[in-house]
Amino acid sequence: MGLLLIAVALHYKPSNLDDFPPFYRAGRLIGSADLFVQNAFDAKAKMFLRTPFYAWLLRPLGALDYPHARLVWMSLMVAAFTLSAWLWPGPRLNIVVAMCWAFPVLFALALGQDIALMMLSIAVAARLWMGGREFAAGLVASLLALKITLLFPVGLVFLTRSRRGFGGLVSGAAAQFALSLAIQGPAWIPEYLAAVQSPLLDQVPARMPSVRALVGGAPFAAAAAAIYAWLWWIARRVTPAQALTAALPLAIIAAPHCYVYDMAAAVPLLASVASIRTARGILAALALSPAPYVFMARDNPSIAGAAIIVAAVLASTTALPVERVRAIASGNPA
Repeated sequence: MGLLLIAVALHYKPSNLDDFPPFYRAGRLIGSADLFVQNAFDAKAKMFLRTPFYAWLLRPLGALDYPHARLVWMSLMVAAFTLSAWLWPGPRLNIVVAMCWAFPVLFALALGQDIALMMLSIAVAARLWMGGREFAAGLVASLLALKITLLFPVGLVFLTRSRRGFGGLVSGAAAQFALSLAIQGPAWIPEYLAAVQSPLLDQVPARMPSVRALVGGAPFAAAAAAIYAWLWWIARRVTPAQALTAALPLAIIAAPHCYVYDMAAAVPLLASVASIRTARGILAALALSPAPYVFMARDNPSIAGAAIIVAAVLASTTALPVERVRAIASGNPA
């Protein structure tokens, strides 16, 4: 039923509700100073906020006409969501069901966003790490450099738990950085930084599912630092797979700029906890429901939506050490 509702919603969504154009145009703007801001297309807030290496990977889509390119893109995103749900370590049935119903997943598909690719890289990295292939896990996780803001929290997990994995992550990220320099030249760094600091990205903070919706300035910076300290603390006390599951949601709620579709990355964490009959489980289930997003979607958005999501993510991560202890007690520490 959830998949049917997603299909219906995608069929009837307004044509102007589309974030794919920046990705599509990026494949055609390689080497141009307009790669990120895309002023030639009057992109406004719909800028390309990824690396030049990513734009280079998108060149085949840029060679297609827009309708066919978007069809290929959407097929890739659906496949990435499906594979990540199937591969993610944890209660697979809970995660698959939650992915079929979660509003952020629907929103990501409706907009043509790429959070599914980031989730797939983490799911594959977790599986490789569980199989003892730590360098390969880090190498796969380095694909998060395509969306740089998500690389640091995952790098923190590898740095805390695996030198070989961290070496793979650094090697992969360095290779992508070098290729970006070769593709776009050194000017891409200030151009990219100018794009991510654009005031166009910060128009309605109350619609961001993060601490940024609740506080700003120095209090936000302090809260973000505390969240990363918490990630470091739990990464030392849970399994690598659990630490990776927590890394993206914690990074998102600590981000200065994030959007509803980014919360798709929190679905595996919330789905793993929602079945627990505790206050944590109830809060996780509430965060998986449409309720928080209804608060954020109002003409005058309420910070209640962000508060629910932030509280649910933090509460769900506190459950991970408990589940780790239970797994050890049952003879299944991995």
